[in-house]
Amino acid sequence: MRYARPMKNPSRLALLVLCVMLPTATSKAAGPEDAYLAARDKAAARIKALSGDASAKLESRTLADLEKKLATIIGPIRLKGLPQTGKITLETLSDGVGLGLLDGLAFESGDQSRRVVVTTAALTTAWLKAHRNWNTDRPLPETLEDAAKTEEFHTQALGSGAAFVLYGAVPVTSRSGFVQANLFAQSQDGSPPKPDGVIVIMKKDDRVFASQLKLTAAVEPIALCDTLKRKLDSQADVVLKRYGAGGSKDQKLFDDYTRRQEAADAEFKRCFAGNAAAQRWFTAVTADAQSAVDVLTD
Repeated sequence: MRYARPMKNPSRLALLVLCVMLPTATSKAAGPEDAYLAARDKAAARIKALSGDASAKLESRTLADLEKKLATIIGPIRLKGLPQTGKITLETLSDGVGLGLLDGLAFESGDQSRRVVVTTAALTTAWLKAHRNWNTDRPLPETLEDAAKTEEFHTQALGSGAAFVLYGAVPVTSRSGFVQANLFAQSQDGSPPKPDGVIVIMKKDDRVFASQLKLTAAVEPIALCDTLKRKLDSQADVVLKRYGAGGSKDQKLFDDYTRRQEAADAEFKRCFAGNAAAQRWFTAVTADAQSAVDVLTD
């Protein structure tokens, strides 16, 4: 009969077994954000499986429950001039306008001149990952620092029924970390001739803030940029007329018109961003933007 040779170091086997059983140092336990997202997605699936009153009632109860979960995850928020209790940013968990907004709590002033969305860094990272290819033509950047410079992020994360139009960055500083401020307006049909607000995206510790503020400064259109836009729009209109004259059947002509329209809009915004700092109202706009940052860092 053959016998197994005894190990020279019996404790080695025990150590190997222990290493297999214990999670590695790099593994991460599911946090409260993970539990929140799992609950949200599970409820959304149930809501979509229903219809009519049953679906609406379940969605209402679910949003109220998710709001409580978010309040616990985010923690107490005290922002001067805003309510102490925030409302969930999500407007729906089924199809329709307001689907897919950034998970967080919104705090809005009574006169609607100021709105701050507060969430966590983990929820923001999860949202960016999930929404990276919602618009396959313009994928979202992977980091908040890069995403905060794009219209796509602002529209998908914060816009409800209207797109965000960005008119360039405003120089601000924060002692809390990353901050990005942009002039903006919201529109459902092209770019307005001038912005009417400033939006600040800021990271402070493990929280992320998106603060919208109506400008107190009297911003004026930039004549140079308006002239450029009219010139490019007129060139696009020539193509549209050719399309109509041909019985509106030439898809290539229509695609060319659409491309020219989009290019005209992009050139207009580049012009505005490049010339804003030279305008007499820009100093006041910068002060508005910095005040929005300072309120968040106090």
